[in-house]
Amino acid sequence: MLRRQILVIAAALFSAVGLSIPSALAAPFDHVLILSIDGLHEADLTDPATAVYMPYITAFRNSSIHYSNAHTVIPSDSVPISLSYFTGAGPKTTGVYYEDTYNRSLYAPGGFIGGPPGTLVSLRENLDNNANILSGGGNFGASSISPFNLPQRKEGDFLVKVFPHDELKVNTVFEVAKAAGMRTGYIEKHPAYEIIGGPSGAGLDDFYAPESNAKVKLQNGALVDSSKGTRITKQLDLSQAYDDLRLFGLFNQIGGHDAQRTYLTPTPAIYGMNFIALNTAQKIPGGGISLDDSGNEVVSPSMAGALSHVDASFYQILANLQGTHQASNTLVILTSHNGNSPRIGSAVNLPDDYFTTPLARDGIGVKQVTADDSALIWLNDQNQANQAAADIMDNDPASIDSVLTGPALLAAGFGDPATDERAPDLVVRFKPGILVGSGKLAEHGGFSDDDTHVPLLVGGNGLAGDLKGLTIDLPVSQTQIAVTTLLALGLDPSQLQGAVIDGTTALPTSVPEPTSMILVGAAGFLIGLRRRPMAEL
Repeated sequence: MLRRQILVIAAALFSAVGLSIPSALAAPFDHVLILSIDGLHEADLTDPATAVYMPYITAFRNSSIHYSNAHTVIPSDSVPISLSYFTGAGPKTTGVYYEDTYNRSLYAPGGFIGGPPGTLVSLRENLDNNANILSGGGNFGASSISPFNLPQRKEGDFLVKVFPHDELKVNTVFEVAKAAGMRTGYIEKHPAYEIIGGPSGAGLDDFYAPESNAKVKLQNGALVDSSKGTRITKQLDLSQAYDDLRLFGLFNQIGGHDAQRTYLTPTPAIYGMNFIALNTAQKIPGGGISLDDSGNEVVSPSMAGALSHVDASFYQILANLQGTHQASNTLVILTSHNGNSPRIGSAVNLPDDYFTTPLARDGIGVKQVTADDSALIWLNDQNQANQAAADIMDNDPASIDSVLTGPALLAAGFGDPATDERAPDLVVRFKPGILVGSGKLAEHGGFSDDDTHVPLLVGGNGLAGDLKGLTIDLPVSQTQIAVTTLLALGLDPSQLQGAVIDGTTALPTSVPEPTSMILVGAAGFLIGLRRRPMAEL
């Protein structure tokens, strides 16, 4: 046992100082399962009004390491957040700031070299061959992406298609694991999320992403495509059935098949999925949490049902791990893509032309506005950024917290728009409870705690007994999930390019001494998470 502890400590220390880990070192875990519940707030775990609907997640929290002060990257949008915990880096380093952005150097789909560069870059359903059907018009994965919908990059005298993974500037945990001979997989909500496999385009062995914006109906409790149906994210029962569809894919992976159960294959070393139904329940009319006349919280039936449904799904995942004898060799990480703001009450919805109309009055043209409960803006003339910021503040100071340009933009973690062809010229921070768009009770993408303060639980049967039930209130970032994942598998996190650039360390298992924070962060994690095989006791 002592020899194993020494090897584990050595592995962590090698990683912390950026040296290679000897290949003979044994891995503490065989699998890392990363689960995301979109829309789940840290406060939902501790608020009795919501926690009552999550007995199984609550039990897991009580037996895992609970990072009570975990936050997402900014902006708190699904794509940069997913990339953060698979790359160990923030949006400036990954090069992906939002699901919809603008790139000044790329050409539009169908464009030609003689035309002007600059185009929308989207990482959602509008890349599909057919966004109206669950398969996306392909095989529920990267093959569902239409080359005709992709932006283009100039290479010599030609334009070449830019797939989502081509936009990622750094590698991912999946690519590091693949290089070590491990199998990988993940289940997501759009084929465009193949970007998480990494810039090689080959990091994922088993990528399954039924289109979450498909038009469907329920038939005998299952989703079927329907041209007269409803978009999945617009109706709670459809979102729950969609989660169930993908949950069955996860069960297949746990049970030794690919997600679509077409062939036998080992369970991936790194895999997982995200759930969307709770996110839907917070946005649709009649959903979310409100306050009664006495100021008491009232959890809507939609919200309560969504919490109970995802809690039952989580229990089934743990039961499947137990049933396949993988509960002790699987590290389970439970988090959320994002929260939604406001968590309690309804948002004030601003019109879609909220920015473009006042800016046009001052002769300021806009290339792209991406707005939810914050906004990223790309201008025709970058020299007008300060004037645009002043116009936005003057137009509606009651709704705007601040407008970031220049040094403030860089301080918030964005690239310099003068040199970064992807960075927005302006970032608008709304006051809490304000968003652009109609008909939504809440949204994410912004800077508030309701958006960014998410749950982060790390546990499993193989977790050392003295760590079960531990709550750590140190500020941590979801970027640390990437480093932690590789260490748990005995892999070298110095191979993770974004984590090296951003200086990302492992999640802590105790409060480190100030003089040894980096080494204790990595070594402490590995020591704490070591398995204790019977043969070594």
